[in-house]
Amino acid sequence: MVDTILCDVDGTLLFQGEKSFTEHYRDKEYSASLPLSAEKTFEWHVKGHKIVLTTARPESTRDFTEKELAHHGIVYDVLLMGIGAGCRYLINDRDEKGKTKAYCINLNRNTGIADIDI
Repeated sequence: MVDTILCDVDGTLLFQGEKSFTEHYRDKEYSASLPLSAEKTFEWHVKGHKIVLTTARPESTRDFTEKELAHHGIVYDVLLMGIGAGCRYLINDRDEKGKTKAYCINLNRNTGIADIDI
């Protein structure tokens, strides 16, 4: 069975420091990758999972963001941009047997995804 993983970019895959994304974008420099981001997304890809990256970055920065993710070797299927920086809610149904079909994992900013086992 193919699972779908929705994963945030800034503060989850890429380091979000004192310098804002806007400043990185203006200066044409990439944020640092958090440890094992590329390896973990590749692992998920090899397992056949669909990877949807989410970010509040505006759609107008898509080219820069795609190049930044490629620079760090981060694998994904879909990049969903401009979703806003507020709370995000995943609303999903249970299957006909009542099995839960959606989960949420909240991480502290800049701790990375290395320890996530899916």
